[in-house]
Amino acid sequence: MIVQIHSATILVEDQAKALDFYVGLLGWEKSLDNEMGPGMRFVSVRPGKDLTEIALATPSWYSGDEPRPQKKTGISLIAEDLDGTYADLKGKGVTFSGSPEVMPWGQKAVWMFDPDGNEFFVVDGR
Repeated sequence: MIVQIHSATILVEDQAKALDFYVGLLGWEKSLDNEMGPGMRFVSVRPGKDLTEIALATPSWYSGDEPRPQKKTGISLIAEDLDGTYADLKGKGVTFSGSPEVMPWGQKAVWMFDPDGNEFFVVDGR
């Protein structure tokens, strides 16, 4: 029986800069940082004690015409206080699609972008 999602992968140009964003700016934890071979690292991050991770893949992970993760990640995140989180992160320079708004299904949410243009849907958890 499958009991948990381990990770989702996004594409970043520079893992160190991505770590600065996710760990330094968002306050997430670095969960894994292991060598995979010459010049390749498996790096993943997660918000707090959450068990699901986001792997920070570089283009070197992929060869030729192999499919790569898309910028529209399909990953949704929950903020305990969306308005407060939005104001705090916007003040730190994080890019959003606009202001948080109530979606047609009734939840308040907004799209957030990392420095590599990866898109995340941030939902109010209240």
